[in-house]
Amino acid sequence: MSDRFSEVFRLPENLYVEGSPVLLEAGVLLKDNHTQKILAQMKFRNLSGKNLKGIRIHLGLFGIDGSVIYPDFEYSYLDINAVPDAEFGSRTPVFLPDNLVREMRFMGLCAFYSDGSSTVTENLEWTTLPAQELIQDHFQDPVLLQQWHLELGERSGFVPTKVMGLYRCTCGAINLKSAEKCIICKRPFAKMDELLTGTKLADLAAERIRLEEETAAAEREQRRIEEERIAQELREKEAEKKKRRKKRSIILAILFVFLCLLSVGMYFWGVPLIRLIIAQSEIKKGNYQEAGNTIDELKPFLQKVEFANELVYQGAQSLFDQENYLGSAKTFEKKVEYKDCEELAKISYGDYTDEGKKLGDRFRFTFIDVNTMQVYCYKDGKTYTMRR
Repeated sequence: MSDRFSEVFRLPENLYVEGSPVLLEAGVLLKDNHTQKILAQMKFRNLSGKNLKGIRIHLGLFGIDGSVIYPDFEYSYLDINAVPDAEFGSRTPVFLPDNLVREMRFMGLCAFYSDGSSTVTENLEWTTLPAQELIQDHFQDPVLLQQWHLELGERSGFVPTKVMGLYRCTCGAINLKSAEKCIICKRPFAKMDELLTGTKLADLAAERIRLEEETAAAEREQRRIEEERIAQELREKEAEKKKRRKKRSIILAILFVFLCLLSVGMYFWGVPLIRLIIAQSEIKKGNYQEAGNTIDELKPFLQKVEFANELVYQGAQSLFDQENYLGSAKTFEKKVEYKDCEELAKISYGDYTDEGKKLGDRFRFTFIDVNTMQVYCYKDGKTYTMRR
C-alpha cells in the first residue's frame, strides 16, 4: 500500500456462512489521504463450482462510535467472469458515500452465474472459518504420515475437514460439500475420508513395509551373490597369478640350472675348445712347439683326441718340410696314436745328425697328405711310399 492510502478498518479473514457460493477472504476500509474519501476493498473466492458473471453485496456501514451510517449499502461486481476457485474483487475499489465511515459489516450477497441462475445469501451471520489442521500434527506415526503422502502425492499437507457446508481438501482448497472431488487437485473426497478414518491407510502402510522388506532382502541377496561372484573372480585371478608365479619360478629355476650347467660346460669344455682353436692358430703361425704343449695340456679334458693328434701330426710334417728336423723329431715323439710317428721321428733325428745330413743328401721326403709320405732315394733313383 502506498503512502496515499491508510487502513482504517479490517474484517476478519475467511468469512463464510453455510450455503454461500463465495468466500470473503479479506475486506478493508482505506482512507485516501489526498481526497479524504473512504473506500472498501474486498477479496472473494468462487466456491460455487460454476462460472460467476457478477455478484451484488450488502454492507452495513458504521461511524467511529459504532453508530449506523448506512444499514444496507449495496454494491455490484459486474462482468467478473470468475471460474471455480478463482479470486476476484481485490483490484476493484468500492467508494463509500460518507467519509465518516470507520467500520463495516458484511451482510450478504446475491450471486449471478453464467448459466443464468442465481443464489441469494443475506441477513445471516458471517463467521471466520477455523484454521485447517496440518496432517503432520494429525498423524503421530511417521509410517502413516509417509503412507498418506505416498497415496495422495504432493500438496497433501492438511487434514481434510468438513465444516459449515464446505469440504476443505488436503491440498488446502475450499470446496462445497456437495462436490465429489476437489476443484483444485481433483482428488476424490471419498478416498481421503477412507484413508483418514478407516484402517485402509494402516493396511496399505503394512503392505508397503512388507514389500520394502522383501525388496530389501532380495537386494541384499543380490548384493551377496554379486559380492560372492566378485570374490570368486578375485580368488580365480589370485590362483591364476600364483600359477603364473609358480610357472615363472620353474622357468627361472630351469634357466638357473641351465646357466649353471652352461657355466660348468664353459669351464670344462668351452675353455679347452677355445684353447684348441688358439693352438690351431699357433700352428698356422708356425708356433708348433707351443701348439703341441697346449694340446698336451688339453688332452685330459677331451674324450676323443683325434683332433689333437691330427694337429700334432700336421705340425711335425710342416716342421720337416721346413727342414727343422729336430723340431719335427720332438713333435713326432709326442704321444700321438699314429703307428708311423716313431719311425718318422727316427728319420727326423737321422736328418738332424751329421750322418743324417749326409743321408739327407741322398733322400728327399715329400708328404702327400696326412696319411702318406713319399721318400725319394737319390742313390737308386726310386721313390718309396710310406703310409700310416
